[in-house]
Amino acid sequence: MILLIRLAVILAVVATIVLSGLVLLALVVGTQPASAAGLGPDGTPLLIGQSRLTTEQLTGWWNQTGQTSTSTVDGPTLIGLYADAGQQLGVRADLAIAQAALETGYFQHFPAGPGGRNNFAGIAVYDGQNRGAGFPTASDGVAAHVALLREFADPDFKDAPVHATEPGCCPTVGSLTGVWATDPSYATTLLSIYDAMLAYAGVTPDGPAPGTGAGPNGPVTLATVSGITVAASIAPQIEALLADSAAAGLRLSGGGYRSADQQIATRRNNCGPTNYDIYEKPSSQCSPPTARPGRSQHEQGLAIDFTCNGRLITSRNACWQWLNANAARYGMFPLRSELWHLSTTGS
Repeated sequence: MILLIRLAVILAVVATIVLSGLVLLALVVGTQPASAAGLGPDGTPLLIGQSRLTTEQLTGWWNQTGQTSTSTVDGPTLIGLYADAGQQLGVRADLAIAQAALETGYFQHFPAGPGGRNNFAGIAVYDGQNRGAGFPTASDGVAAHVALLREFADPDFKDAPVHATEPGCCPTVGSLTGVWATDPSYATTLLSIYDAMLAYAGVTPDGPAPGTGAGPNGPVTLATVSGITVAASIAPQIEALLADSAAAGLRLSGGGYRSADQQIATRRNNCGPTNYDIYEKPSSQCSPPTARPGRSQHEQGLAIDFTCNGRLITSRNACWQWLNANAARYGMFPLRSELWHLSTTGS
């Protein structure tokens, strides 16, 4: 009996210690900060999670863009559909809307064919083609887009109407580059739209502290001009460039500042996955050529990869012609090997 009593006492003490440890662990875990605004290891937002912006904030942002949807429903209706679908599938509606704005030129350009005007994400549209998946209603198209994002981010999700090419490959915005789209600046351009949404709503950006960024030569003071984040020192001239190009009937946007993590992710996409590829391979051996981390003008906020109507400039179209003729007046010079890239030094 004495042995049994002693055993019971010992077990009670052990249980108390274990329980105390679990409580302490819960308290410690509970006080640990979550990853900043749902950022992944590449420093870009996670696709799965809660939208940082409300339906009202997203609708307000849309209304102030001055754009008009040419889909089967208007812009505010689309915003509501994305908010509902994102809530149902656990996907960031704000990021999905930013992607849709990029893919469709703010809901104005769609694939040809039946139901194409309800394809909001270039689903099943391949380079050099203007046909893709079609959906009977805007609600179907939004649901298909959001489900596809979930499938790209979550390898266990199998319910997208059009399936991901690499399920589970892409938990973050940055990882979509090279998989969802071949454009090397895809994530940067998408995030410039998203940052403009946050700026409109007065919400703190996901990345660096407001107004600052970490450049290779020290902190960089940043400013966002019409959705393009650049060094504050060149913001006035970029604002003038964008205003004058708009007066000429052109819609220019693009991706400017990149953090060190974003430059590393871009090198990984364009140069290869090894440390040699990312940090040592000559930029000329990457496709397209990409500066090593710490050597890019993007990391100083002094370069922009320009888009024309939401698409990277890869041909000598009207936007390129205007930039080629006028950009020098604003202190921006082209890199001849990349039609989309302009910087303060031409490098």
